[in-house]
Amino acid sequence: MFCPNCGTQSPDGLVFCPECGTSFSSGAFNDMAQPAQPMMPEAQPYYEQPMAQPYYEQPMAQPMYSPPPAQPMYEQPVAPPMYGAPVAPPSPYGQPMPQQPMPYGSMPGATPPPAKKKGKMIAILAGAAVVIIIVVVVIVLLMSGDPKDPNGPNTGGNITTTDNDIREIRAYLQTIGRNVDAIHVARVGERTSNVFFDWTVKSVTVENTLTNYNGVKETPFFGSGYRFVVVDTLVKNTFDKSIPVGYYDFFILYKENGKYVEDYAYEEFMPGMYPDDVTIATGQSVSGKVVLEAPINITSFYIVYYEIWGDNSYGDAYLVEVNLR
Repeated sequence: MFCPNCGTQSPDGLVFCPECGTSFSSGAFNDMAQPAQPMMPEAQPYYEQPMAQPYYEQPMAQPMYSPPPAQPMYEQPVAPPMYGAPVAPPSPYGQPMPQQPMPYGSMPGATPPPAKKKGKMIAILAGAAVVIIIVVVVIVLLMSGDPKDPNGPNTGGNITTTDNDIREIRAYLQTIGRNVDAIHVARVGERTSNVFFDWTVKSVTVENTLTNYNGVKETPFFGSGYRFVVVDTLVKNTFDKSIPVGYYDFFILYKENGKYVEDYAYEEFMPGMYPDDVTIATGQSVSGKVVLEAPINITSFYIVYYEIWGDNSYGDAYLVEVNLR
């Protein structure tokens, strides 16, 4: 039987409820003994200890929501940019707010910002200007060439003498007894330096006739097929003592019919020419004209000076290349 007060099941024949002490002999027991049967489902442990309660008290969705995976994805874009500048907060109008740039190198790992287009353009323009200036200077130098006599043909220009020409000239000089050491080639207007003096051929002209001291026109010694070659020279004594210089120190060398020919200079016969002999003191400079001659068809030749020692042996040979244009 069951206690009408606490519902505890007790063996039949008991007078009092072993759980709450209620008397089974009272009228309440008789009145509730039979209806107590419908209440048995409420007293069953099955309903009073539901198994689903732990299931609802520990919902499985809670751990999935507690560390939301979207949070790291949202915070990642606000990391510092490459150049170390802080990210400006978004403007309430939907456009980025202006931000104050940080100086380069203020944060570890900062890299320099890309060069501005304006700076690149200035560098390009400056480089182009330098190239244009160089080209203009080269053109002017090429056009100017060497000093030229306005009354005669143009001379000078780039040296065209080759190593083979030097070998042929040396072989020819040996045949006429001029065993020179080295052979130097210069241009008109270019200074050459030997043991005794600095020597410059300032200009070269060609003339069919020349007027002598008496006012008489002279013609080339070898006839109508030749013309005078007038060389304006400058000599500066660089030796440690005075030295004599004269027309006899200079020669003309040209190639005719495949063979080299050397000829001497004229003695003084007109104003402005080197005299037979002039003494130049150390450091002194003297200008004068040397007159030679060459065939009319010869447009390329050399004006030559030889170093000659006291025992009549030769030192170096100095050639000034002339190309008539």
